[in-house]
Amino acid sequence: MKNTKLLWLVLVLFLIMCTPEKSDPIIEEEIPQLTVQQRLDNNETPIKIFRSGVPLKDIYATFYKGGNIFYLDTITGRGIVSRNSVTTIGWNGCKFSMPFE
Repeated sequence: MKNTKLLWLVLVLFLIMCTPEKSDPIIEEEIPQLTVQQRLDNNETPIKIFRSGVPLKDIYATFYKGGNIFYLDTITGRGIVSRNSVTTIGWNGCKFSMPFE
């Protein structure tokens, strides 16, 4: 019985001594968030940007593939861009042209 108490005491002391000290919290530097336009300029696709949590309203009207995004199908990832001239440029197989004057 005496040995058991001594063993428990040694175990408790060991655990107390081996407990890591609280260290200073790591100060994380704030990483600047890129704008939607910057992400598109870095070759990120509109659907990937949307799936990362960016609302559609922030994606619409940004410049992509030669025009401004005005539609994005959030299921297929296809979309439509507007241009001020006739074009056949699109992404994910979607081609659309709309002349503006």
